[in-house]
Amino acid sequence: MKNPLVRVGLAMVLSLGLLASSGCGGSGQTFYLDVLPKQQPAQMADPETVKIVIEPFEDRRVEKNRIGMRTHLWGGTK
Repeated sequence: MKNPLVRVGLAMVLSLGLLASSGCGGSGQTFYLDVLPKQQPAQMADPETVKIVIEPFEDRRVEKNRIGMRTHLWGGTK
């Protein structure tokens, strides 16, 4: 290893490996993470009265005979 560039590169790799291995060492403590949020109990609300409005329906379409027909991409209907 007479080339100084090889020595510097090898020293950098070894020092980075030493720093990475020492930084990954833990203290041995275990922390449990609860990733699911705690849901609040549902509160019962008073039921609201529902109004149903029925209005007469008027069909204002131009082509009323096209109910249930499909038009294909290349033409034709089914």
